[in-house]
Formats: sequence, C-alpha cells, structure tokens
Amino acid sequence: MNAINSIMDTLTACGCAPSITTDENGGILIKVNAPTVNSFTFDQLDDSAKENARQWYINQYDYLECFQEDIENDLREKFPDSNLKISLSWLCCQGDGVNIHGRIYLEDFLPFWDASEKEKRTMRFYLSKGLYCYDFSGHTRYSYSCKFMDIDALDGTVDDFMHYLPDLRGINAELIKRFYSDMFDYFDEYDSVIYNDLYDYIYNPNDDEISDFFGANEIYFTAGGEII
Repeated sequence: MNAINSIMDTLTACGCAPSITTDENGGILIKVNAPTVNSFTFDQLDDSAKENARQWYINQYDYLECFQEDIENDLREKFPDSNLKISLSWLCCQGDGVNIHGRIYLEDFLPFWDASEKEKRTMRFYLSKGLYCYDFSGHTRYSYSCKFMDIDALDGTVDDFMHYLPDLRGINAELIKRFYSDMFDYFDEYDSVIYNDLYDYIYNPNDDEISDFFGANEIYFTAGGEII
C-alpha cells in the first residue's frame, strides 16, 4: 500500500488528479486525469508573458535564413538583371558581417548612381560598347564585407574597362573611374546597412512579426509565456 500511496503522491504533485478504483477481480486500478492547461495565443498574453515568448523567438536560428531570403529578394527587385547574393554570419566567429557578392549588371546601378543625366547617358553608352558586368569580391570562409578589396583594385578595374572599349575618341576615363568608385562605396554602405538591420531583426522584432510567426506555425502558450 505504501508503494501505491507513493505513486498517488507523485501523480498528484504533477497535477494529474489520480483516483483509485478496482477491477472486477478486485485488482487496484489507478485512474489518471491529465492536467488541464489553458492555451493562449501570443496576442492574448500579458506583457511579462510576451517577453518570455519573445525571448524564445529571438533564440531561434531560422531568422538568418529568413533574413537572407528577404534581402536577396530586395536585391533582385532593385537589380533585376544581376545575380547578387549575400553572405552573412552573426555572433559565430571572427569575421562576422554581411557581404553582397556575385555579378552585377552595371546598367542596373545607373538608377542609384548620384550623377547627372548626361553623365549617366555617357556611361550607358560606354557600357553598351565594352564590359557590361562586374563580379564583386567574396571570401570563401568569412562573411565580412569585402568591398575594400574592390576599392583597392579600382585602378586595375578601370584599366580593364578601358581595354575592352573600342577605339573611341574622347573617352572620359575620370567618369568611368568615378562610376566604379561610387558603386563600390554604395555597396560598401549597403553591406553596413544590412548588418545593422540584421541586429534589429534579431534583437528588436516587432510584435506583429512575432504574432504572425506564432500564428502561422500554430504555436500556443501557457499564461506565463511558455510554449505548450
């Protein structure tokens, strides 16, 4: 009987509300009622419980893949004829960061270039006659921005571009150099902006994003914000 009492005490402590009955042969049966747990959506939680749920969301690792997919979709919209990707890592090792890499169709950059319409027309003409794309530098091991490598190779890049132009009169080499320099600076800043956005994406998600995530995955919580 002591063993039965011990089992009953354990089940009671778990909130299972056990009861003892006997079968037709006089054997002892322990009936267990599963504890009732009220479930709540994220939006139904109080502020303290929401914070617990928010920390669970932040600690998940799917965000990097989702964030990367969102950024690469943005790149495709802005630079539709290019093939740009991003490498990113966060709090993993030395060399964390964001780097846009891949091939850009140079005419895709013209709408974002801070230049006069005449300068853009001239550059578009050069692009139609010579090199029309550029491959941004990348690193096989780290994800930090590699635009410093593109900037360091600026003179060689301009020389290559000039080499592939036909024998045209009055080529504006300074304009070509400024075009490449401005493009490298633009994407260097773009890398930094994405990295800062990644921090906010991870540590400062808004409640609408979190609610959409939990709702889409049918995740429910206890009153304290613990996942059921």
